Amino acid sequence: MDNARRNMGRRSVLIAMGAGLGASLLPIRLRAQEGKRIALIMVGTISDGGWNQLAFEGLSDLKQEGFDTAYVENVTQARIPEVVRGYADDGYDLIIGHGYDFGSPFMEIAPDYPEQSFFVTSFQPDARSVPNLQFINIAVLQIAYAAGTLAALVSVHKKAVGFVGGGDNPTQQAMNKAFIGGAEQAVQGLKGFGVVTGDYNNPAKGKEAALTMIGNGADVIWHSADVTGLGALQGASAAGARVIGAYANQTALAPDAMVTSFVMNLR
Repeated sequence: MDNARRNMGRRSVLIAMGAGLGASLLPIRLRAQEGKRIALIMVGTISDGGWNQLAFEGLSDLKQEGFDTAYVENVTQARIPEVVRGYADDGYDLIIGHGYDFGSPFMEIAPDYPEQSFFVTSFQPDARSVPNLQFINIAVLQIAYAAGTLAALVSVHKKAVGFVGGGDNPTQQAMNKAFIGGAEQAVQGLKGFGVVTGDYNNPAKGKEAALTMIGNGADVIWHSADVTGLGALQGASAAGARVIGAYANQTALAPDAMVTSFVMNLR
């Protein structure tokens, strides 16, 4: 590997994946108004070291600004409507669904609460216009493509690299394809692998997926899988592969194996 590639592997990669959950994203009528109530709903846990932890930190910033906040973790897809309606019935002014899974339920529920605001930290091409619902288009496909490119360039053996995804939804599937495309375009003959595990909260699945790809020749692993991804990082590191972090600086999770992290600003 030449010096340029070594240096690239050692740099911290900072890519703006979207604006934060702070005041700049709030509906105009909620900005800088103390006493307003904001709820955050997540399918993962705030201790995942990435996607959900960052959202929680953004919510904490809003609390410091004077907003009354609440949150709930590990909400299954089946329970999303119940939880959303619970916060809406309790009078929360803004309800945030953190991720793709909230798009369809919010489109169904938001019209029933026209005096409250709803926000989804994802984008759906089929989203219909609802006056009190907003989405943000986070550039996850560009990030996945860049991660695949970087993984291929820092690969030692130039045989294969791999991606571990979380929930089985169109965003994760598209990220899988983008990662593979970036990797295979960057290095001729290199193979891009990808596994969408269908779970954001199962580190054993993440580890198994990473080790399977490593067994097939991958020597760099990237993830977008929250707690499942932590298992991928730990398993890959223990197997001697290199890893790339997601959403937050995850160097501390695999200090000897971490190339860099793609960092998202949710604050």
